[in-house]
Amino acid sequence: IIGISILFSVVLDFLWDTLINNNIVYTKGDTENVMKIIDHELEQIHGRYSDIIYNDMHEVVPIIRVNLMILTMKNNRKFMQIHACYTPNPADAYSTVEKEIEWYYGLGCCGKSWKSKEQRCFDRSSKDRNFFLDGLLPEQLNFTSHVNSILSTPILSDDNVVAILNIDSPEEMNMVKFNVNQISRAIRDEARMLTPIIHAPILLTDGAKVPRKGQQYAKQKRNYGEAKKR
Repeated sequence: IIGISILFSVVLDFLWDTLINNNIVYTKGDTENVMKIIDHELEQIHGRYSDIIYNDMHEVVPIIRVNLMILTMKNNRKFMQIHACYTPNPADAYSTVEKEIEWYYGLGCCGKSWKSKEQRCFDRSSKDRNFFLDGLLPEQLNFTSHVNSILSTPILSDDNVVAILNIDSPEEMNMVKFNVNQISRAIRDEARMLTPIIHAPILLTDGAKVPRKGQQYAKQKRNYGEAKKR
C-alpha cells in the first residue's frame, strides 16, 4: 500500500506539471484523468483502513465510506462540497443529495476541521455530539442522520485549508475506531498524499482553461486567505 501511495504521488506530480505548466485549454478528458487518480487514491485509503482493522487489530471491517471535499466558491459563498467519493458496496454509496450539500466554515465535523485546521472526530453517541450538530440546516441533519461516526482531516496549502478528507460510517465509534491513534495517524498520512491535486480546484469543477500554476496559486491565496475570518 505504501508503494502504491508513493507511485500515486509521483504520477500526480507528473500529471500536474504536464497539465498546468502549459498555458493551454484543457478538455473534459484532462479533468477525467485527474479524477481517476483521485478515485484510485480514495480506494487505497479505504484499503489501508481495512488492512489496519483486519490485520493489525484483528477486528471485523465495518462499513465505511470515503469522500474528498474541495473548497468551492459560488456567488461569493465559500463552502466545502464532495467532489469524489468511494465505497466498495453500491448500496452504501453517497446519494446525489449528499454530494450536493454545501458545508460551511465551522459547521459540522468537516466545518470544525476546516476552522481548527485539525483532524476532528464525530461520535453521535458521545455527549459532545451537539458541538458538531448545532447550527446545521434541516437538510444537512436529515440526509446525514444515518451517519454515526465521522473522521474529518484537513488538507492544507500555504497554511490554508483547501479540502477535507472524510471517512464516515453508520457504525458506532467503538466499531470503526476513528479515535484510535493508529487509524487517525494513517488517515493524516493519506491526506498529505492528496495535497498536490488541491492546487487545481478549477480542474475538478469545469475543466476550463487553467492559468499557469503560479497564477492559479496566487489567485487561490487571495481567495482562501479570508476563509478563516468568516
